[in-house]
Amino acid sequence: MISDHINVRLPSGAKADEITNLTSFIPYATSGSGAFITTTLSMERCLCIVIRLRMKKIFIRRRVIFLILAMAVYEIVFVGLHIAKTGPPYSTNSMLKALYLLCSYSSISLACFAVISISTIFLIIRLQRSLTWRKTTSTASGQTTSNKEAKATRCVVFICLLFIVCFFPNLFTIIFVSIYPTFNVWDPYFYRLAYIICIGSFLCQAISISANTLVYYIMSSKYRQVFRGLFFCFKDEKM
Repeated sequence: MISDHINVRLPSGAKADEITNLTSFIPYATSGSGAFITTTLSMERCLCIVIRLRMKKIFIRRRVIFLILAMAVYEIVFVGLHIAKTGPPYSTNSMLKALYLLCSYSSISLACFAVISISTIFLIIRLQRSLTWRKTTSTASGQTTSNKEAKATRCVVFICLLFIVCFFPNLFTIIFVSIYPTFNVWDPYFYRLAYIICIGSFLCQAISISANTLVYYIMSSKYRQVFRGLFFCFKDEKM
């Protein structure tokens, strides 16, 4: 049954497994980059609370752009290696592929998941303290500043929680593969479970990535203003 699925040919004549081997690594690379960007966002908000006065010197725009571009180049290198140097011929589960996946996705995603989880807990605690402080203060300027900070923190917390929830299928896969290394869609015993988990993981990743834009649009007035300015269909609408 597995061999019949692998030997399926597309109308162009190419084998389905050849296309799969070429493109299967791209979702992992984009997911690793997305996890890194979410981690950068959560760390920026945490540092805004801890070292507020020095934040403008640390998280400058040029430095953030450099970090994101460096991460993108890092992932692109591993995508190229996955396509050009996959190990023994006709191997679907070589050690090189496992190493590429470990370096570009598994280790980075787990590290980002740990950092995001810790920073989210910290942000939730600080947000609760901020809400308590707002109830006890009566200064108008202090209220305005606190409202802006609380709104920004709430937006970041929501995005981080969305990432954490959507990452659980991937977390299960990484843990299960570390226990049972041959777990994949070609496994003769668990291939159905592997298919279900892979589909669920990619679906959760798509939800997490797609929902970020919607969250920013709803919760950030500045993002909403820039978004409407970029797209022609929103330019004539009032803010």
